[in-house]
Amino acid sequence: MLIIHVTYEVKEGKREAFLEKLAELQVAEKSRAEAGNVDYTYYLPIDGSNTLFLAEVWESAEAQAAHTQAEHFKALAAIKAEYVNKTELLWYDGAVKKE
Repeated sequence: MLIIHVTYEVKEGKREAFLEKLAELQVAEKSRAEAGNVDYTYYLPIDGSNTLFLAEVWESAEAQAAHTQAEHFKALAAIKAEYVNKTELLWYDGAVKKE
């Protein structure tokens, strides 16, 4: 399993517009439908109005690599310059899903 925590530092006053654009592009829904996706969820941290957090969980690094070739991933990359100042990624490899 591969877990990725993505923190977006959104431009001042642009978080809601960014969320609306993500919804319009159906980034989360399309990512969740991809082979190998376990979870793809956005969160709004209570301690920052210009922050958006994304938790991604993939069955494998290969599944996540295929995700980066998807059209909705490329669409997200194309709009980031308009909404995002900085993106921080933390990768966790080797997690095991327990039932």
